[in-house]
Amino acid sequence: MPPFRAEHLGSLLRPQNLLSAREAIRDKGISPEEANLPAIEKEAVGNVIKLQRELGFKAVSSGEFNRTRFWGLMWDEFDGSVALQEAEASMFRLYHPDVVSLIEKDRKVMPGDSVIAGSKLRHNREKSKSNLHELKLVQQFTPKEEWGNIKLTMITPAWFHMRYKQGKAYAEGVYENDEEYFADVAKVYQEELKMLYEAGLRNVQFDDPGLA
Repeated sequence: MPPFRAEHLGSLLRPQNLLSAREAIRDKGISPEEANLPAIEKEAVGNVIKLQRELGFKAVSSGEFNRTRFWGLMWDEFDGSVALQEAEASMFRLYHPDVVSLIEKDRKVMPGDSVIAGSKLRHNREKSKSNLHELKLVQQFTPKEEWGNIKLTMITPAWFHMRYKQGKAYAEGVYENDEEYFADVAKVYQEELKMLYEAGLRNVQFDDPGLA
């Protein structure tokens, strides 16, 4: 890999038509296909890769245009994960920067999705599609000889655990302690990275605003 003196990390500004498509899905309850999201998403990713290459960036990325939030859907796709809607604020470390910025203090909830381990975490290639989809989309717009420079961002293994109070990252009785929990987290990350490596990915950047 060539040395990178400086580069960007994470999301780039979404074009308005991409934002509008996601808003229509959320507010009108229509499907991604009805909102023409796949085509809009593909065009937006192609345009932002073209821009990065014209500016001389080597580590091109999708700009995370495939994701609603920067952490994407990877954790939702692990077997054993459970998505909580508007989880109670009492579950969270209220001093964590991400939590402080998002928590709704008047309703005492975390808006949107939060993910915990409802049972033992396992990697399932049949379900783990979002990162692979993102990689293959970027590859479509990048010369094959430059695929090694493609960058995919991924939240750190500790991301969700760090947001929750002690013992709240997994349901009661699922893991005896954090050591057991992180042993399985390590395994699912290893399997995810192996799958992406086999598909041609060589550049992963772990993203955690809480540590930035």
